[in-house]
Amino acid sequence: MSAKDEPRHKLKLFSRKSSANPDQHEKPRTPNRYELKSPMYPSKPHNLIDGHVSKPIQFAGEIEGVSPDLDITNRTDVLRIIDKGKKQGAIPVHVEPHERMAILSLSVFDIKISTLSGQELLLRIPMHEIAAICFIKDDQQHILAIKFGE
Repeated sequence: MSAKDEPRHKLKLFSRKSSANPDQHEKPRTPNRYELKSPMYPSKPHNLIDGHVSKPIQFAGEIEGVSPDLDITNRTDVLRIIDKGKKQGAIPVHVEPHERMAILSLSVFDIKISTLSGQELLLRIPMHEIAAICFIKDDQQHILAIKFGE
C-alpha cells in the first residue's frame, strides 16, 4: 500500500478554559448532571447505557489528514499537529472564553458535540471509530484530542 492509499485519520480538538462561562447569546441547554469526582471520575454504567453524560466545552475544530501512525499519547506531537492546524486555518489561533461554546455528550454508543441550544449537531463520532484520545493541560487550557478514522 503506497503512502497515498494509506488511510488518514482526523483529530478533533475540544478546549475548555478554566474560567470560561456560557455564551450570552444562546440559551444554554441544561446538560445531564451526574456527580463526577476526580481523580477517576467514576460514573454508574446505567448512566451511559440508558442516557449520556454532558459537559459544556469550547469546540475548537477538526484537523484532517492526521497520519494513522501519529502517537497521540505524545504531548509534543499533538501540540505540533495543533500548531499546524492553526497555521492552516483549520482551527482558530485564539478562542475567546465565550466563543464556540458547545455541549459534549458521552454515551456507550458515541461522542456527540452540539450547540448549547441543542438544535444543531456539530459532530458525532461512533465509539468503534475512535482510535485514541489524549488530554493535555497547556497554560490555562484543557485540551481533549480525539483521533479517529472512518
